[in-house]
Amino acid sequence: MCSKEDTVSVNAGRNSSRFVKNEDFILVGLLTLAALTIRLISLRYYHFVGVDGGVDGVGLAISGKNLFSGMGYSAYGHPQLAHSPFYPILIGISWLFTHNLEFSGQIVSVIAGSLLVIPVFYLARKMYTRETGILCAVFVIIFPPLVFGSTEVRVASLYTLLLSAAVAMGWKSLQNRPLLWSALTGLMLALCFLTRPEAIMFVPIFLLLHLLLFKLKISLSSSMMKSIVLKSTVLIATFALVSFPFWHFLHRHTGRWTFSTRGPYTFVGYYGDDWEKVNFELASNLEAAQLRWLEQGGLLNFVISNRHKLLARWAGNVASIWSGQDKQADLLGIPRWTLRGGLVLLILFVSFGFIRFIWTRHIAAKHIYLLIIASSSLIYFFFAIDWRYFYPYIPFLLIGLAQIIIIIRDWGKKNITYGNRAFAKIVVYFPMGLLLLGMSSYSGVLIGKKMSYAPYEYKIMGQWMKENINDIENKIVMSRKVGVPFYAEAGHEPLYYGEYPGLIEYAKSREVDYLLIDQWTIPKTRPQLTFLLEEDKKHPGLQLVHLIRYEGRKTILYEIE
Repeated sequence: MCSKEDTVSVNAGRNSSRFVKNEDFILVGLLTLAALTIRLISLRYYHFVGVDGGVDGVGLAISGKNLFSGMGYSAYGHPQLAHSPFYPILIGISWLFTHNLEFSGQIVSVIAGSLLVIPVFYLARKMYTRETGILCAVFVIIFPPLVFGSTEVRVASLYTLLLSAAVAMGWKSLQNRPLLWSALTGLMLALCFLTRPEAIMFVPIFLLLHLLLFKLKISLSSSMMKSIVLKSTVLIATFALVSFPFWHFLHRHTGRWTFSTRGPYTFVGYYGDDWEKVNFELASNLEAAQLRWLEQGGLLNFVISNRHKLLARWAGNVASIWSGQDKQADLLGIPRWTLRGGLVLLILFVSFGFIRFIWTRHIAAKHIYLLIIASSSLIYFFFAIDWRYFYPYIPFLLIGLAQIIIIIRDWGKKNITYGNRAFAKIVVYFPMGLLLLGMSSYSGVLIGKKMSYAPYEYKIMGQWMKENINDIENKIVMSRKVGVPFYAEAGHEPLYYGEYPGLIEYAKSREVDYLLIDQWTIPKTRPQLTFLLEEDKKHPGLQLVHLIRYEGRKTILYEIE
């Protein structure tokens, strides 16, 4: 029997645990509110569809609007087969209340970026300590790339939230018997897949983790095998159930059962001889390209046929991490030494883990878990070194950084002793304070400068067209980026790839009404058409309609005669 003292002790422990949980709930709520405040401030100074000038984000936003306008999941008169539907659905729901498509896309990203605090805090706290969770949550609030990406009409912010939630719930599922956590993990993985199709790779990864981490704990008894099978079945069933409506949509429009039709847009573009040429051919007739991709055997056939090229590209991209530079890092003014320094720290951290494993013959399950999740990022080396691909993995790097900072602080407390206790505290906490100050300061700089990174002239031109051209919603604009037709609420035709005479002929065959030539992108993507920026000269087949200058850049609208 339990003594009175034991009962009191148990009750006190329960009350203490309940108090900590309530305290964490309030704390996480306040941290999430802080993240939302910073992102709303950033939104206050940035009113544009995306620093890329409008590419995928525009198609996603228009598809969401069309879905809730009774036009189906479509864009520019065609079924939307290139993009997954979850982000567009959220944009469409927001649009029902705001009737502002730009803001609808941005506010979804803002909310997703703010909610990221929640799964990251609980994952870090569960794996390490409450202090690690708090510090990591603060990093999420002020980390410059996360703040920057939270006001873009792109899937990155939402996908990062969903992936972090899936990883947090997956870890909970591995440690708890209730099947609810496996179902929630399957749900989050399905939402990840419905945001970015490559997330389907996490289904076999999580099945592997179930088997591997359970085996590390104890030998595989019959009851343990039953638990693994049940959890895996629930995860797969939930994933399939949530994803099936989208698969049925693809089957209805392609006549084939397929997980995604994004393949040709991704692989054919990166592995073609000329990115711009292939991109034009895909964008101008994407449905035909997707059907041809499926008829030729899809991804499996592409991998088998191009295996040597794939491996060469992967090795080349890995090697170029050190010597190369990223266009987005250039845009943000991030020096090369910063990226190299981060890479060195990551290599040292992983190497230290392997050395420790070899020395002690022991490695924590949580480190295996995070390492396998992080290793999934290696798939992007088959495409290109573009740091936006690694954006969803930032939270896991921040968890590692937060834990390292806590370890350094604890070591300093034990080993740094001075007569002046206040001075000792300064020495111990200085690295943490410096890191927080640097992150928050640079985020503030980016908030103030972000508008200067975007081709805002697209919005100016688009709004002018909407106000001054009759029946603009039934007109078609040919342009390299989609920003101008997006703000004009006009139809869009991809900019022809080829010489000028062919452009005019092609435009007429596609019933294009207007041609947009801009200084922000044409010299880089269509240098053969740069002469069209000379507005004072006569160009056969074109009539000058409007010209604007913004930040020293020209944007010219021509009418096709």
